[in-house]
Amino acid sequence: MEASDSDRGLPQSPPTREWPPRWVAVFAILFVLACYPVIAMGARGAWLRNQNRVEDWLPRNFPETRSLQQFFERFGSDEFLIVSWDGCTLSDPRCKRLAELLTSAPPGSESTYFQRAVTGDDLLSAIQQGQPKKSKESLKPRIEGLFLGQDGEQTCVVASASAAGFANRKGAVAWARSAAVQATSMPESEIHIAGSMGDSVAVDEASSRYLAELNFLSMVVCFSILYI
Repeated sequence: MEASDSDRGLPQSPPTREWPPRWVAVFAILFVLACYPVIAMGARGAWLRNQNRVEDWLPRNFPETRSLQQFFERFGSDEFLIVSWDGCTLSDPRCKRLAELLTSAPPGSESTYFQRAVTGDDLLSAIQQGQPKKSKESLKPRIEGLFLGQDGEQTCVVASASAAGFANRKGAVAWARSAAVQATSMPESEIHIAGSMGDSVAVDEASSRYLAELNFLSMVVCFSILYI
């Protein structure tokens, strides 16, 4: 029969202890549960204020950031929105109607989201003023690929954002969709929207769509680590 370490006079190894103690894990879980309302309110606020704004990534103390802000204050934002639909041609009166709606204030609001809206026919008329001897038909190649399709008729309405639209891109895009439906009497699914403002809102909506799932997975991971 073999002698134990104590019988041999050897020092005994200290008993192993559970770390972290179970009460620490329980306390941590209870603490997180107690803080859950505050965490939920903060997450909801971040969700509602989720906006993809490149200027928010720039350090406030950079001279370039201040120059950019001064440029916006003096010349306005470079944000724009393009609205079109099948059958949106140079002679379509709905283009003018939409341009007027976009530069007006939405119902229940005192601010306009767009400071200017231009149609393809407006642009041709402006070019023709500088070249009165030329017809609009001969000037079409000048705007083909930008305001005019390859067929020489399909066009769009381009609107530049105001200060209010720059601050609330989501509201501006929503108003553009509503105004387009109102001006064309077409379903929203047949309205085509593009441009830098539309891209920013699309990114915001995509990130918000998956934010809840990511928050839930993060919470599961945190609780698992605390329990282990």
